Amino acid sequence: MDPAIAAAWAGVAVAFLATAVSYYQARQNSRAIAAAERQAAVAEAALPPPPPPVGWEIRPAGEGRWAMVNIGTVVADKVEIDSERARSVIRAEREPGPVRPGASIPLRSAATYGGPTLREIWVRWFGQPEWVAVPLPPGWN
Repeated sequence: MDPAIAAAWAGVAVAFLATAVSYYQARQNSRAIAAAERQAAVAEAALPPPPPPVGWEIRPAGEGRWAMVNIGTVVADKVEIDSERARSVIRAEREPGPVRPGASIPLRSAATYGGPTLREIWVRWFGQPEWVAVPLPPGWN
């Protein structure tokens, strides 16, 4: 056999081998990419949701007093409590002004004075035209 023909056949064999290795690596890469995407989805699902712009939580403030805390990230202005749905809620201050994130509005429960029991109060603020329900914690009534 001529050495040039042998070299050509060797080149063809090396090309087939390189193609096979390339195909194998491509399959391995696609598996690695799929695994990485699954891991990223699981990690993203484990992250807590971002806080709302304005959100409320009622917390005890000691001796029958309560605090409605802004747990959001934006200042809430002109906060109102629906007095029709929450007649037993006494707001400690009439016009508290802006409520910054982490700040609170002091509240009292008149349920201890014979008022109706509540499960939630309804709140709205500047920029939030609809009333939003804020659940009351155990011990409020």
